[in-house]
Amino acid sequence: MSALSWRALSLSMVVALYAPCAAQACSCEMPIATPFFNDHERIVVARVKRVVVEPSQYGAERHFAAVEVLETIRSTTGESLTRVHTPGAESMCGLRLVVGRDYLMSPIPGTNGGVTMCSSYAMRNEYGFEENLVADLRRLRDERREGVPVGVRILVPKASAASTTSSNQAVTPPR
Repeated sequence: MSALSWRALSLSMVVALYAPCAAQACSCEMPIATPFFNDHERIVVARVKRVVVEPSQYGAERHFAAVEVLETIRSTTGESLTRVHTPGAESMCGLRLVVGRDYLMSPIPGTNGGVTMCSSYAMRNEYGFEENLVADLRRLRDERREGVPVGVRILVPKASAASTTSSNQAVTPPR
């Protein structure tokens, strides 16, 4: 083999070995309220009170935050949420935690309060979708409490002030 062939082979091996590592970045989809509600065991609106950065011997620091839960939208566990943690790097889906800021948080089950930018969102951020998401999640929570299957919206005509009839009753959705 010529020197050029060896050089080309070496370069292609380097690219083959290291390209997958460089391509692994955080990639999240925009949340849709009903699947988000159904897929997460705990959903809260919480305020970050304190953040501590913990360095790691492997170079990937973690950020720990003390939080105050302002509103519980969904919880299938009785545990209270007082502390969360997230990777320090955005490439690892780390959520940027800022003291005093409110977040919609959904900790990952089995991680002792682990949150990422794919399941937790800063409130009043530059994207603006989270306020609508929170409103939809509240509606789903209320429907669940009233016994309406999640995701089924029942529209009931508004009654006029002059008369209220039995035709304004909720209707069972077709199956």
